[in-house]
Amino acid sequence: MVVFCCQCTTQWVEVMQGLAASDFPDIQHRGVFILASMMSADQEVAYHIVNSNLMEVLMAVSKLEEPERQASAKLAEQALKQAEEWNLIRSIAPM
Repeated sequence: MVVFCCQCTTQWVEVMQGLAASDFPDIQHRGVFILASMMSADQEVAYHIVNSNLMEVLMAVSKLEEPERQASAKLAEQALKQAEEWNLIRSIAPM
């Protein structure tokens, strides 16, 4: 049974946003790891993530190129691929 924290409070979004957008690579990695895990665990939770500011954070992190942030970028890409698999987003090929 999955307990949906998103039904009781919206503060989790702000907390996760702070972690995933952290200036510290290790903290950012932990935040993105949690988001990727949440996205993989349940479609409804993934839906809430996609429909929040966290989606923009994941998109931005997935494009980071600094060597110390490559692990975070890879996890963010995995989270976005999971959202695509849940049919919550569509991938648009660059022109």
